[in-house]
Amino acid sequence: GHGKWGKAKISTLAKRWNRPYEGYITTTGNGYQVFEPQRPEPGPEWFDLATWNIGLGNKTGIKTWVSRRTRIVRKIDLTQPEVLCLQEAYLATAAGDAGLTWLITALDGQYKIATNRSGRAILVRKDVEVESAGIIAPKARALGHPVKYATWAVVRVNGQRAFIVNVHAQAGKAYGQTRKTWVKQVHAEVDVLRIKHKFARSHVFLAGDWNGAEARASAKNYGYVDAALQAKATFAQVFKSHNGWKKGLKKGPRIDYVLAG
Repeated sequence: GHGKWGKAKISTLAKRWNRPYEGYITTTGNGYQVFEPQRPEPGPEWFDLATWNIGLGNKTGIKTWVSRRTRIVRKIDLTQPEVLCLQEAYLATAAGDAGLTWLITALDGQYKIATNRSGRAILVRKDVEVESAGIIAPKARALGHPVKYATWAVVRVNGQRAFIVNVHAQAGKAYGQTRKTWVKQVHAEVDVLRIKHKFARSHVFLAGDWNGAEARASAKNYGYVDAALQAKATFAQVFKSHNGWKKGLKKGPRIDYVLAG
């Protein structure tokens, strides 16, 4: 069956994207139904960029990693984005289970690491050229917390150069001002780097976990392309699903995976 989506819903989304879109429904361990798409035929897009916080930075995420990771691999394998930005993607979990290293192996070597620092990993498909890569280390941080790094990479994909930035901002209402300062510092450094590497703002792509609407909105104000904002008009609705980590979610579903073309 087509679960909560229904044939009409899937058909509407397919028409919106002007491409056939087929898939199947799977049911997660907590009872939520998720539409698992098949890879659409290549369209006129420049490239696909995906972002996902795989949750290896907290106790619940670590505890559920072994049960979640096969589904993560399947979703990435089905969509095969050229660029994949991951957050909390540590090489191994605090429990000793292989994290990012397991993921890359499970993807049959389709991806390579362009850069990674403190779990902010930028992966690209094997055929994508990485010209340069590095980290951004903003000075702003919450008291008692480590530096919240961002990572960046200059890639050549489908014949064109793109500047990719992977962020993971400080979470929590208590750190709102710190987050705002952090975001400004990231944008300032991105601007320096994109000029150094000769990029127009329209060729700067930001992805990641902003942990705040005000932080995400700022990317658009700078004229950069934000993966999640772009995805609202393309693929995000398909990938919206509860992750089932915590009980009694009071707000809307957490977006596990965002794919933007």
